[in-house]
Amino acid sequence: MISKKLLLTIVFGTLIIASASLYIIADSDLYYYGKNNLPIYNKLPFEMKPEYWNTRSGSPGFKILDKYDFVHIGNYVGYSEYPGIIIDSVISYGFNDTLIVAIIADSSKNLYCFIQNDTLIRSITLIPLTNCNIEKIKHDYNLKWIENPNNPPYLIMSKRFRSAFIFYISLILFIVYFSKYLKEKHKENKNEIN
Repeated sequence: MISKKLLLTIVFGTLIIASASLYIIADSDLYYYGKNNLPIYNKLPFEMKPEYWNTRSGSPGFKILDKYDFVHIGNYVGYSEYPGIIIDSVISYGFNDTLIVAIIADSSKNLYCFIQNDTLIRSITLIPLTNCNIEKIKHDYNLKWIENPNNPPYLIMSKRFRSAFIFYISLILFIVYFSKYLKEKHKENKNEIN
């Protein structure tokens, strides 16, 4: 018969695995908002990565960095081909393996469609959003689309927090019950020898 301490150890061990899995899934979803904790994802084209900068990092907000860690899409960024446009914020963005598209607002709050299909800076196109059929682009290029990257969904943030909380509590209880189980087994073995 299985002892109560061993059964609880198994239950808490299972909870550790389940909560760690949920944490990784939630964290990978938060990657697209630049709010992930684990540096294990690389899913944007051209080796770009999303980041969210708080006020300590300077110019707070959502950004997409290039492979050299320069801000490529984000506030206060301008492009030489479009000298009158300075990005104020990223409204939403989408991507596939060969294309990145974003809806951006400039410092005058005009909306533009940002399109890049190569790693070269000259492959960037900025089109006024009124002249861009964003829904057609999303559909034709099968883009994974991220809405409002400055504010990740609360459900994902809370799922990550709850799974981390369950993980740590389960880990503590696993250690406690496993050590009690080992002490009990050690005591039984000692009694059998005597």
